[in-house]
Amino acid sequence: MLCRRSEGTTKGVELTHANIMANLTQVSDMLDTLHDDRIMATLPLFHAFGLTVTTFMPLVEGIPMICHPDPTDALSVANAISRHQATVLCGTSTVLRLYVRNRRIHPLMLESIRIAHGAERWQDHQRAQAHQQQPNQKAEA
Repeated sequence: MLCRRSEGTTKGVELTHANIMANLTQVSDMLDTLHDDRIMATLPLFHAFGLTVTTFMPLVEGIPMICHPDPTDALSVANAISRHQATVLCGTSTVLRLYVRNRRIHPLMLESIRIAHGAERWQDHQRAQAHQQQPNQKAEA
């Protein structure tokens, strides 16, 4: 698996099956997934978060996933969220910001999202902007 280090370079990391299963359990507990959740899966499989959180966790937990190959295609992702009533959206804060700033995305298209979780730390103004647009959603990073 490839992961990005804080200085921006990428390195390969070997993970055991036990490590992956432990990560899935921890993330599922942290996200407090519910039986009726639906995960919007847009992160690539070579991304640590994409492989574990948006691919393996839904499969292991029995949570339906809605797949889209390009997380930066904000309008198509928002349409899929609205159409399939996705409740969990994961991505980097840079990508999540695309959904908040896109003028073609009406806030009602994202109203089913219960949790928006970033794979990198959100700045305070990003969290405030997301909360202002969708006050009933939990935004974490």
